[in-house]
Amino acid sequence: MGTKVSQSRLMFVSFQYRDGAFVAFVPVEAIARDHVLSHTVSAASRSYAKSIRRLKVLIRNMQASRKGRRPIRALQAWRVGDEIFSLRRALADLSLELDGVYDHLTKHLGVSRTWLKRAVTFRRHLPDPRCIPSALAWARCKDRPRRVAEQLRAPMQGE
Repeated sequence: MGTKVSQSRLMFVSFQYRDGAFVAFVPVEAIARDHVLSHTVSAASRSYAKSIRRLKVLIRNMQASRKGRRPIRALQAWRVGDEIFSLRRALADLSLELDGVYDHLTKHLGVSRTWLKRAVTFRRHLPDPRCIPSALAWARCKDRPRRVAEQLRAPMQGE
């Protein structure tokens, strides 16, 4: 989707929902130095909207588990964290960084900032979902996502 750029060259972007679509906003000074900004902003809006749709589906599935009195699986939360990683990667490929990532996501997803941060922490410290036992409940991970992720990853590092 684009070339990798250094962190120092990333431009901040934010999104607002207007008239049924997400609209991207970038700093004014960015417009002066980037002649293809219109294309970049459109691509960023599409990536953000696509990620929000995917995240809503994942969260809806988790809520359905809870309503059905079934435990939410750790893998479900890991997938939420992974989708946020994918969003950040897609924006970085466009030389953008989401300004206030958790503020945007809590606003557009209706979930708590703390919950999102825990899902991202779990994903960050456990990059391989194959390490997660299928029966592992998120309730066993959510209060200590880093520690649980590191414990799950430890047996795989020994191989």
